[in-house]
Amino acid sequence: PIASFILNHKRGHCEYFAAAMAAMCDTVDLPARVVTGYYVDRWDEVSNSYIVFQRDAHAWVEVEVEPMAWVAYDPTPSSQDAPTWQQEMTFMQRVRFEWQQWELAWQSSVISYDSLAQKKLIGFLDPFWRSHVDNMTGTFKTFYASVVKWFDIGAGGRVWIDLVMGAAVLAGFIILLLRWRSRRIKNVLTLSNWMNKCQ
Repeated sequence: PIASFILNHKRGHCEYFAAAMAAMCDTVDLPARVVTGYYVDRWDEVSNSYIVFQRDAHAWVEVEVEPMAWVAYDPTPSSQDAPTWQQEMTFMQRVRFEWQQWELAWQSSVISYDSLAQKKLIGFLDPFWRSHVDNMTGTFKTFYASVVKWFDIGAGGRVWIDLVMGAAVLAGFIILLLRWRSRRIKNVLTLSNWMNKCQ
Protein backbone atom coordinates (compact mmCIF):
# COMPACT_ATOMS: atom_id res chain seq x y z
CA PRO A 1 0.00 0.00 0.00
CA ILE A 2 2.80 2.46 0.80
CA ALA A 3 4.59 1.80 -2.51
CA SER A 4 1.32 2.22 -4.39
CA PHE A 5 0.69 5.48 -2.57
CA ILE A 6 4.18 6.86 -3.35
CA LEU A 7 4.33 5.74 -6.99
CA ASN A 8 0.72 5.89 -8.17
CA HIS A 9 -1.87 7.72 -6.07
CA LYS A 10 0.28 10.37 -4.36
CA ARG A 11 -2.82 11.65 -2.58
CA GLY A 12 -4.43 10.67 0.68
CA HIS A 13 -4.73 11.30 4.37
CA CYS A 14 -1.92 12.30 6.67
CA GLU A 15 -1.42 8.67 7.74
CA TYR A 16 -0.28 7.79 4.20
CA PHE A 17 2.27 10.61 4.09
CA ALA A 18 3.58 9.78 7.56
CA ALA A 19 3.85 6.05 6.81
CA ALA A 20 5.58 6.77 3.49
CA MET A 21 8.16 9.02 5.13
CA ALA A 22 8.81 6.48 7.90
CA ALA A 23 9.30 3.77 5.26
CA MET A 24 11.73 5.93 3.27
CA CYS A 25 13.69 6.71 6.44
CA ASP A 26 13.86 2.98 7.11
CA THR A 27 15.41 2.35 3.67
CA VAL A 28 18.37 4.55 4.61
CA ASP A 29 18.67 3.05 8.11
CA LEU A 30 17.32 6.16 9.80
CA PRO A 31 15.16 5.29 12.85
CA ALA A 32 11.70 6.79 12.44
CA ARG A 33 8.26 6.28 13.91
CA VAL A 34 4.74 7.38 13.03
CA VAL A 35 3.08 9.48 15.71
CA THR A 36 -0.66 10.11 15.92
CA GLY A 37 -2.51 12.69 17.93
CA TYR A 38 -4.34 15.97 17.57
CA TYR A 39 -3.01 19.22 16.18
CA VAL A 40 -4.99 22.20 17.42
CA ASP A 41 -4.48 25.87 18.11
CA ARG A 42 -8.04 26.96 18.91
CA TRP A 43 -8.11 28.39 22.42
CA ASP A 44 -11.42 29.09 24.17
CA GLU A 45 -11.16 32.06 26.52
CA VAL A 46 -14.35 31.13 28.40
CA SER A 47 -13.41 27.60 29.45
CA ASN A 48 -9.63 28.19 29.37
CA SER A 49 -9.13 25.10 27.25
CA TYR A 50 -8.34 24.04 23.71
CA ILE A 51 -11.18 23.20 21.33
CA VAL A 52 -10.52 19.82 19.72
CA PHE A 53 -12.58 18.31 16.91
CA GLN A 54 -12.41 14.85 15.43
CA ARG A 55 -11.12 16.32 12.19
CA ASP A 56 -8.09 17.66 14.12
CA ALA A 57 -6.68 14.11 14.32
CA HIS A 58 -3.30 14.07 12.63
CA ALA A 59 -0.27 11.86 11.96
CA TRP A 60 3.35 12.90 11.61
CA VAL A 61 6.82 11.39 11.87
CA GLU A 62 9.52 11.50 14.52
CA VAL A 63 13.06 10.81 13.32
CA GLU A 64 15.98 9.94 15.58
CA VAL A 65 18.67 12.27 14.24
CA GLU A 66 21.01 11.50 17.16
CA PRO A 67 20.88 8.86 19.89
CA MET A 68 17.77 9.61 22.00
CA ALA A 69 17.20 12.84 20.05
CA TRP A 70 13.90 12.62 18.18
CA VAL A 71 12.79 15.42 15.87
CA ALA A 72 9.22 15.79 14.60
CA TYR A 73 8.55 16.17 10.88
CA ASP A 74 5.18 16.70 9.23
CA PRO A 75 5.30 15.40 5.63
CA THR A 76 1.62 16.13 4.90
CA PRO A 77 1.35 18.97 2.37
CA SER A 78 -1.03 21.80 3.10
CA SER A 79 -4.15 21.47 0.95
CA GLN A 80 -7.89 21.88 1.16
CA ASP A 81 -8.33 18.13 1.55
CA ALA A 82 -5.81 17.85 4.38
CA PRO A 83 -6.77 18.67 7.98
CA THR A 84 -6.90 22.45 8.22
CA TRP A 85 -6.77 23.22 11.93
CA GLN A 86 -6.38 26.93 11.22
CA GLN A 87 -9.96 27.11 9.91
CA GLU A 88 -12.56 28.98 11.89
CA MET A 89 -15.46 26.97 13.25
CA THR A 90 -18.57 26.82 11.11
CA PHE A 91 -21.92 27.94 12.50
CA MET A 92 -23.04 24.37 13.25
CA GLN A 93 -19.70 23.55 14.87
CA ARG A 94 -20.04 26.62 17.06
CA VAL A 95 -23.60 25.62 18.04
CA ARG A 96 -22.46 22.08 18.82
CA PHE A 97 -19.50 23.37 20.81
CA GLU A 98 -21.71 25.72 22.85
CA TRP A 99 -24.12 22.87 23.55
CA GLN A 100 -21.25 20.66 24.71
CA GLN A 101 -20.05 23.47 26.96
CA TRP A 102 -23.50 23.70 28.59
CA GLU A 103 -23.64 19.93 28.92
CA LEU A 104 -20.20 19.88 30.55
CA ALA A 105 -21.21 22.68 32.93
CA TRP A 106 -24.40 20.80 33.84
CA GLN A 107 -22.51 17.55 34.46
CA SER A 108 -19.73 19.14 36.51
CA SER A 109 -21.76 21.75 38.41
CA VAL A 110 -25.10 20.00 38.99
CA ILE A 111 -24.85 16.24 38.49
CA SER A 112 -21.45 15.77 40.17
CA TYR A 113 -21.64 18.68 42.62
CA ASP A 114 -18.73 17.90 44.94
CA SER A 115 -16.62 19.86 47.40
CA LEU A 116 -14.38 21.19 44.62
CA ALA A 117 -17.40 22.56 42.75
CA GLN A 118 -18.67 24.10 45.99
CA LYS A 119 -15.35 25.88 46.50
CA LYS A 120 -15.43 27.16 42.92
CA LEU A 121 -18.98 28.42 43.39
CA ILE A 122 -18.07 30.19 46.60
CA GLY A 123 -15.03 31.66 44.86
CA PHE A 124 -17.31 33.22 42.24
CA LEU A 125 -19.47 34.88 44.88
CA ASP A 126 -18.76 38.51 45.53
CA PRO A 127 -17.05 39.15 48.89
CA PHE A 128 -20.00 41.38 49.81
CA TRP A 129 -22.45 38.51 49.46
CA ARG A 130 -20.10 36.11 51.17
CA SER A 131 -19.91 38.43 54.16
CA HIS A 132 -23.72 38.60 54.23
CA VAL A 133 -23.98 34.81 54.15
CA ASP A 134 -21.43 34.58 56.96
CA ASN A 135 -23.35 37.18 58.97
CA MET A 136 -26.64 35.33 58.49
CA THR A 137 -25.03 32.04 59.48
CA GLY A 138 -23.46 33.63 62.53
CA THR A 139 -26.76 35.25 63.53
CA PHE A 140 -28.61 31.94 63.25
CA LYS A 141 -25.96 30.15 65.33
CA THR A 142 -26.12 32.88 67.98
CA PHE A 143 -29.93 32.71 68.08
CA TYR A 144 -29.82 28.92 68.31
CA ALA A 145 -27.30 29.05 71.15
CA SER A 146 -29.33 31.70 73.01
CA VAL A 147 -32.50 29.58 72.76
CA VAL A 148 -30.66 26.57 74.14
CA LYS A 149 -29.16 28.67 76.91
CA TRP A 150 -32.46 30.43 77.75
CA PHE A 151 -34.29 27.14 78.20
CA ASP A 152 -31.21 25.64 79.85
CA ILE A 153 -31.88 22.36 78.11
CA GLY A 154 -28.30 21.25 77.50
CA ALA A 155 -26.99 19.06 74.73
CA GLY A 156 -29.92 16.64 74.92
CA GLY A 157 -32.36 19.51 74.51
CA ARG A 158 -30.79 20.47 71.22
CA VAL A 159 -31.92 17.16 69.84
CA TRP A 160 -35.47 17.99 70.95
CA ILE A 161 -35.28 21.39 69.26
CA ASP A 162 -34.13 19.73 66.05
CA LEU A 163 -36.97 17.22 66.29
CA VAL A 164 -39.56 19.95 66.92
CA MET A 165 -38.25 22.03 64.01
CA GLY A 166 -38.26 18.97 61.75
CA ALA A 167 -41.81 18.10 62.83
CA ALA A 168 -42.92 21.68 62.10
CA VAL A 169 -41.43 21.55 58.61
CA LEU A 170 -43.02 18.14 57.98
CA ALA A 171 -46.40 19.37 59.24
CA GLY A 172 -46.20 22.39 56.94
CA PHE A 173 -45.42 20.14 54.00
CA ILE A 174 -48.34 17.82 54.81
CA ILE A 175 -50.72 20.80 55.11
CA LEU A 176 -49.64 22.12 51.71
CA LEU A 177 -50.03 18.65 50.20
CA LEU A 178 -53.54 18.24 51.64
CA ARG A 179 -54.59 21.69 50.40
CA TRP A 180 -53.29 20.91 46.92
CA ARG A 181 -55.10 17.56 46.94
CA SER A 182 -58.38 19.10 48.11
CA ARG A 183 -58.21 21.73 45.34
CA ARG A 184 -57.61 19.01 42.78
CA ILE A 185 -60.57 16.94 44.02
CA LYS A 186 -62.72 20.07 44.08
CA ASN A 187 -61.82 20.84 40.47
CA VAL A 188 -62.60 17.28 39.39
CA LEU A 189 -65.98 17.34 41.16
CA THR A 190 -66.81 20.71 39.66
CA LEU A 191 -65.96 19.45 36.19
CA SER A 192 -68.05 16.30 36.63
CA ASN A 193 -70.99 18.35 37.87
CA TRP A 194 -70.70 20.55 34.82
CA MET A 195 -70.65 17.49 32.56
CA ASN A 196 -73.78 16.16 34.25
CA LYS A 197 -75.55 19.46 33.69
CA CYS A 198 -74.59 19.45 30.02
CA GLN A 199 -76.17 16.04 29.55
